[in-house]
Amino acid sequence: GQILCVQRGENKYDYISCKWEFPGGKIESDETEEQALIREIQAELQVKIRLGEKLVIVNHEYPDFTLCRHAT
Repeated sequence: GQILCVQRGENKYDYISCKWEFPGGKIESDETEEQALIREIQAELQVKIRLGEKLVIVNHEYPDFTLCRHAT
């Protein structure tokens, strides 16, 4: 029963610099959401995870892009 959330580093965009987020990334054409999440977290954080149930889907519009985040 744990949830992984990480703090972003400094960024050229103030609106995302040092903010907290659920880690992850883009889904490649040959993988599932679950496979993408495991791959991205391993690559970015060198952490092995075990997935639970999907918690929420968040759609958010930033000034220069839109994000659809599936929190599992």
